[in-house]
Amino acid sequence: MKLYHGARHFFPCAFELKPQHDGYTHQPESQALEDFIDLHRPYDKLSRKQSVFLSDDIDLIDPAGGFIDAVYLVEADKTEKSDLAWYTHAQIMLEEGNTELAAQAALNYWSGEPFTDTTQRCPEYRCSTATVIAIVELNADMDELEQVP
Repeated sequence: MKLYHGARHFFPCAFELKPQHDGYTHQPESQALEDFIDLHRPYDKLSRKQSVFLSDDIDLIDPAGGFIDAVYLVEADKTEKSDLAWYTHAQIMLEEGNTELAAQAALNYWSGEPFTDTTQRCPEYRCSTATVIAIVELNADMDELEQVP
């Protein structure tokens, strides 16, 4: 299976991607939801806050909240798959005050169960590290990509 990572950075081949501590899962506006989802995380699952996010479909990187300035083919040893639609559903249920359905949605996210509405499915893969194999799509000028140290 091919896995992809979207970014606004330039990564050379063989670069090792690691979790970002300033990424979406650490933003103040997403903390309450991230904490709620993490509260329902089984002990054997990798925390979203300690994950590199991947997709098996380039066209789903943007809908999943990833950057598409540069899209990389990557290799990861161990991945966990979840349907991001359950994450969104948990958010909606929390906003409506239904913590019971939000908790069930969080559990469904962690279980990897596909979302019930096939048109809203958005599978994502989490891993602790991934290695860049190649750049497969460039949607920005190379000089616009952020350089990594």
